[in-house]
Amino acid sequence: MLSIAYRKFLVIGLILVLGVVMGTACGQKATAPEGGEKSSTPATGKKEEPKADKQGAKPVPKASAKPLVIAMGAEPATLDPYADNDGNMRNATANIFDSLVVAEAQSFNLKPVLATRWENEDPTTWRFWLRQGVKFHNGEPFNADAVVFSLKRILNKEYNSPLLNFFDGILEAKAVEPYVVDIITKGPNPLVPIRLSWLPIMEPKHVQAVGADVVEKPIGTGPYKFKQWNRGTQIVLERNEDYWDEKPEIPGVVVKFIAENSTRLMALQNNEVHIARDMSPEVKSQMPAWKDISGMEFSAIRLNAERREMKDKRIRQAMNYAVNKEALRDKLFNGSAKITPCQQSKSAYPGFNPDLKPYPFDVAKAKQLLQEAGYKGEKFEFVGARGRWLKDGELSEAVAKMLNDAGINVELKIPEWSKWVETYFNLKNPVDMILTSNSNEIGDQDLIMSKFAHTAGRSSTYHDDVPGLDKIIDDNRYELNIDKRNQVYRDLWAQLCEDPPWIFLLNPDDVYGVDPFLEWEPRQDQLIFVKDIQWKS
Repeated sequence: MLSIAYRKFLVIGLILVLGVVMGTACGQKATAPEGGEKSSTPATGKKEEPKADKQGAKPVPKASAKPLVIAMGAEPATLDPYADNDGNMRNATANIFDSLVVAEAQSFNLKPVLATRWENEDPTTWRFWLRQGVKFHNGEPFNADAVVFSLKRILNKEYNSPLLNFFDGILEAKAVEPYVVDIITKGPNPLVPIRLSWLPIMEPKHVQAVGADVVEKPIGTGPYKFKQWNRGTQIVLERNEDYWDEKPEIPGVVVKFIAENSTRLMALQNNEVHIARDMSPEVKSQMPAWKDISGMEFSAIRLNAERREMKDKRIRQAMNYAVNKEALRDKLFNGSAKITPCQQSKSAYPGFNPDLKPYPFDVAKAKQLLQEAGYKGEKFEFVGARGRWLKDGELSEAVAKMLNDAGINVELKIPEWSKWVETYFNLKNPVDMILTSNSNEIGDQDLIMSKFAHTAGRSSTYHDDVPGLDKIIDDNRYELNIDKRNQVYRDLWAQLCEDPPWIFLLNPDDVYGVDPFLEWEPRQDQLIFVKDIQWKS
């Protein structure tokens, strides 16, 4: 019997929230408030069966349908879905692999996929009942063993997956029956179902057979199969004719790598591309049609707080004062962004601190802090990015200029994307400063705290000697008192604002250029599920 306190925690915890809504019609700006309505994460769910025709067979896709072409700014480094936390990669892998559950497009409500239902058996055990009759692209059956293998692989610290923090608090998976699996946690963890929505299920025999080649030979159970990867140009997928669910109408997917925004725009205008990601807001009027949505990403400059000069928080505070966020929002993003409120969190997230305000633009204050800290012009290496996020190159250059104008000696380098990834995850010898953009796919503050502030965080270059910080983050993950849990997060955000791990920047809208004959709405998590897309008649 679960305690009243635990049951209360479970119910409220599963309301962890959001619908970062703001979808729009083509050429029409969204008007929904930031954060949207709160929503719950159900413990169970029913999957509607595909509608049958008069003979009881699944509908047949339209023969006239054509492949869908998606354009993005940078080429992924891998198609192993555990090897990188990269939205570019997911344009392909989200269509190759299925997960146990998936969040709805504009909320954190969960829908069943490879799991048909799930329940919290006890405070540290979640049980999932799996869909039967599903096969991987190579013909191997999907079952509990595949789930156990997939979770064990991503939890393996030697594998060092950048996604490991998505599964904080999960210890292991156990196959109870061929189609029943238990997920064991360190403590009460109501977020297990939403965490598992980010676990693509891989085929064990294939992964073991191809070894390191799995980065370019992905096999899943999804609606599309990998066909080819033309390095530097595009990734091609073809429809999985044996897909367990209703077959998608679109027969194939081409993911093109087009770095320049202007080139993506031209390809869209010439009908060579049907969805163009990360488009500049100022070119909306030049696109055949467009859609936007309140973004989940928070741009920031990660700072190496363990570097000698930057151990003094006044240096990092000065960097925040030196950056004119209003100018970045208005001039680079045409107003289609929000200034980060001294925390990488939307107001709808539980644990958001409403008392915190953005660092104001104050060059005099920045120079005063630098003088007080004894800064003598030591050079900081700043690694920027280009082609991964909207305006990332321009943002890198603008921030570097603002810092230099304030008397902070910054040397900007913008490498190719694979080098950026290598630099970002090199925590043994971290770079002084690096542009990043972070999202919270599960709507819980722990995802950011455990990743960026915790000593063992997968992306942390924060202090390694803050007394008790790691324990506070670890303990709060399992705190049963919701009010206390959220207050701890509010206090942590206040601490991180005063002693910043980042230069806080912007929360941009996601802007897509689209073919006007396409029936599709963007998701808050930026995933593009091609099986849900159709061509208009």
